[in-house]
Amino acid sequence: MTRTTFPRSLARKLYRHSQAVRRAREENRFRPRLRTDPRAPELLLSPHLDDAVLDCWSVLASNRELNVVNLFAGVPTSGLLTGWDAITGASDSAERARERIAEDVVALACANRTPLNLPLLDAQYRPSPSALSLDELDQALTAKIERASRVYVTAGIGSHADHVLARRYGRMLLRTGMPVRSEEHTSELQSLRH
Repeated sequence: MTRTTFPRSLARKLYRHSQAVRRAREENRFRPRLRTDPRAPELLLSPHLDDAVLDCWSVLASNRELNVVNLFAGVPTSGLLTGWDAITGASDSAERARERIAEDVVALACANRTPLNLPLLDAQYRPSPSALSLDELDQALTAKIERASRVYVTAGIGSHADHVLARRYGRMLLRTGMPVRSEEHTSELQSLRH
């Protein structure tokens, strides 16, 4: 019996196609629980603890009523040390996460803001970085915030799983009529509405 091998490029294309089909299916079924309410505060979604401060300082420094939510601010189990945390000099990822949470509180206080931290783990701490669904993100968020008058999504440039999921969530909100803006990629989000 001869064994057929696929060229790596074909295998990669098939994998990417299957992932795109899976994402499209998830997005077609997804119905966000976050509701638009013109009287509610605006909402800034920050995938990581530093993204709001680095990407949206002008929004944070404004006088608008604003909730700042760090989406992936969960603390991993003690005793874990990821490669990135080791590079930054940590000896324990849980300790590093707590340090970053404290730093974020101080940074946001400079703009008179207090973060709401969701317990979702950063991709580097999850068993499978892309395993989190839009629905899981929506459930965690709406457990803390049910309504917003407008949503800001940090630019979160790159293909990091948490940034990609936050941008996808923003696009899903935009499709429902929620005013959504990305400070760096407004035209990109607006073009995805159609």
